[in-house]
Amino acid sequence: MKIQFISALLLAGMLGLTGCVTPPKPTNGTITSYDISAASPKIARDSVNFLSQQFSPANTRFNLTQTVLPTDTFSKTFIDELRQRGFEIQENATKSSYNNMTFTLDNNDNMSFIRILINIDNSTYSRCYSGSGSAMSSWSVIKK
Repeated sequence: MKIQFISALLLAGMLGLTGCVTPPKPTNGTITSYDISAASPKIARDSVNFLSQQFSPANTRFNLTQTVLPTDTFSKTFIDELRQRGFEIQENATKSSYNNMTFTLDNNDNMSFIRILINIDNSTYSRCYSGSGSAMSSWSVIKK
């Protein structure tokens, strides 16, 4: 009985430790298994066009509160497009009282589409695209 208890305790401890060595999956930036090199500029441009309708480019500063990886070409293109449109971008910013931005570009393997989620403060903007970067839906806005 004592040996079974100790064995169960050791097994539970080993199972608990496996979660500690698994690296966390990224939740921001580009998280996709697709080759999005052709779609990336189209999605970035379309997203910036939409944000330009929601915010005044010359008067808006976005505080990007996520780290952009050097290999993340979509994120770099998106940030460059925002700057070219006239938005001020503060990269690797700490959260401020307004215009804190994170974004995620991901995909659904089962349905073959790419989705962008842009979070600015308490609002989430999202849209789905085909693998070529053509819009498959209208923009949805969720205000919390």
